[in-house]
Amino acid sequence: MKKAILVVMALLLVVGLAFAQDTQPKTKAGNFGWLFTLGGLSNLGAGNYMGGVGAKYYLQDDLALRGGISFGTTSVPNADQNPSSYGLNVGIVYNWAQAGAVVGYVGAQGQYLSSKPYMAQGEGTTDANTTFGLGAVSGFEWFPYNQISFAGEYQLMFTSTKVGSGDAVNSFNLGSASGANLTLCVYLK
Repeated sequence: MKKAILVVMALLLVVGLAFAQDTQPKTKAGNFGWLFTLGGLSNLGAGNYMGGVGAKYYLQDDLALRGGISFGTTSVPNADQNPSSYGLNVGIVYNWAQAGAVVGYVGAQGQYLSSKPYMAQGEGTTDANTTFGLGAVSGFEWFPYNQISFAGEYQLMFTSTKVGSGDAVNSFNLGSASGANLTLCVYLK
């Protein structure tokens, strides 16, 4: 089964490369697209962008604003506190190079995340975990078709997480976005 999936993916790549010669990357003022996270090679699927809904909008040629919002809650019977989370991330990217259907970009990104853990009945409630982050991004976006792109990027992020009224835990990480997942963008304009 894995061999069949690899053959199909290779064929899609070849077909995409053949048609990519005529594609025009969407990098002009006013272009807008929805962002999704792609994950898994054995079980390929499109999911929420950074845990929620994401979008990208070009403010001017080669300069885009991107962001995402997320919210989640679960109702647990007999709980003093149901788990919930919400977040916001905002970034700006500049396209510094273009070669055919491939665009290289750099930028900056900020994030805010808050979550409350589950607490069983009788255990009371607990404070939310709050995370702030700021960092630099660099990556490439490939347009196999005019309205669709795939992107992979690295992020150099500083994050500070605070649990309730306790001390903040700071971290500095270099890694690939979303656990080495790809980002799919479907452009509507």
